[in-house]
Amino acid sequence: MFTKIYLALFVVALLVILTVTFLTYSQLQSVGFPPLTIIDNFQFYDSWHKTILWISSIALLVLANVILWTSRRSWALWLTFVYFGVFILLNMWWLSDAFIAYSKRNNLWNGSFNAGGLFAAFFVVVVGIGIFFNQFIVIRLHDKMFNQQKDVPETVESVENEAPASEE
Repeated sequence: MFTKIYLALFVVALLVILTVTFLTYSQLQSVGFPPLTIIDNFQFYDSWHKTILWISSIALLVLANVILWTSRRSWALWLTFVYFGVFILLNMWWLSDAFIAYSKRNNLWNGSFNAGGLFAAFFVVVVGIGIFFNQFIVIRLHDKMFNQQKDVPETVESVENEAPASEE
């Protein structure tokens, strides 16, 4: 049941974030508006993009942890990570670069350095490490709570050594 809920939420989140990504990028393609209005509209949709991405990623992460706890399968956890990683990199590289190019074309760029793409790449690596440790902790807590331990034999049977064959 949690799998179906997760998949439904994932599809809805994916459709919403794709729509907002399209709306954000399409603001820079607008004609007939002054450049400052286009920039304001872009920044409005960009903030919505980031907010929706964070909220949907956290909701998906919570459901992924429930799936991991109940079924001991981590596919939902890693799918959530891929969803977050793709759209944060898309926002910080593609949309930010399009915004900078538009600002330069319209002489509105202040010349500041933009390290958002590098920060996003580093952040995705850190989140990936966090997902790995999240998976590890949830599985360990589940095992500890239900007292499941790996079967370790208490005694090891010795194997009789055979005399090596003589070499000729």
